[in-house]
Amino acid sequence: MTNGTFPDMQGVWPAGHRGAVAIVVAVEGPVPSDVDSPADTGVDSAATGLQRLLDLLADFDISVTTTWTESAVNTLPQLLRRVAESGHEVAGTFGPADRVTADSSLVGALRRVSGQEVTGAVT
Repeated sequence: MTNGTFPDMQGVWPAGHRGAVAIVVAVEGPVPSDVDSPADTGVDSAATGLQRLLDLLADFDISVTTTWTESAVNTLPQLLRRVAESGHEVAGTFGPADRVTADSSLVGALRRVSGQEVTGAVT
């Protein structure tokens, strides 16, 4: 910023746009049955919600970045494949820092199921 104004950003964004938005979808999978929750937290609920979100994103030609827990990869592999096939980024994972490494079983499962390279890790 100079004198309280933003510098000229022309040429920075494609097609004359003046900004961008990053959307990250955290796919956590079902909540364990011993967790007290008023919502339906089962696999069907998580799958239905993610499918609806993917349909909506497709309607508006929006791509997102996704992060996954190991539980979500194991219980929703068909949706991980759909995410990857739809052109969304499988950009990372999240969980305890000591478990989220480039050679972790979680990152390996993401690569195997999605067919994509995992581009980052979020802890």
